[in-house]
Amino acid sequence: SLSAPVIFTIAKDLSKMQIDAAVAEADIGTVEVGQKVDFTVDALPRRTFHGDVVRSRKARDPKLMELLGAHGRQIVVFELEGPIFFGTAEDLATRAEDPAAGNGCCVVLDFKRVNELDSTGARILVQINDRLKKRGGCLLLSHAHDNALVSAVLRDLGVTGTLGAHASFSDTDAALEFAEDWLMPLAMRSTPRCRWID
Repeated sequence: SLSAPVIFTIAKDLSKMQIDAAVAEADIGTVEVGQKVDFTVDALPRRTFHGDVVRSRKARDPKLMELLGAHGRQIVVFELEGPIFFGTAEDLATRAEDPAAGNGCCVVLDFKRVNELDSTGARILVQINDRLKKRGGCLLLSHAHDNALVSAVLRDLGVTGTLGAHASFSDTDAALEFAEDWLMPLAMRSTPRCRWID
């Protein structure tokens, strides 16, 4: 039998892991030696995929499936994880609005694994929507109401109202289906261009 040798071990026991980090004293002024602390790592987005690779479960005519294969890259889904606050939201905005990465038209943000959203993150979501809309694109949210706290922030800070009722979906498949239906008329043109559909 073949066996591969262990080349390196990252950690033997994660419960005894030590983290060395440079943190401003102002940020942790009340932490004392020996005190238990929790930390988080920004992991947003978790995965990214495009509509030419992943499609909704809706049965479509083979010619329409061919159009999605050719133009589906204009749909991008970001599967998010962790909190959305200033730093992570700025990074998300940069990725979502990057036309060089093929992220030009319809952006779906999957909130299934989002556990927190602050006011800065909410404001940046509105900015992403506004910028996409100016380019003729759209921003869609899936699983945005799975977490009651995140849903309340989206509602109370005006994100849900700004995007409109048509932009929020109970799951990513429904959002993908909407995005595909939105893209079809564009893909049927000789030179597809983004446009906003109310």
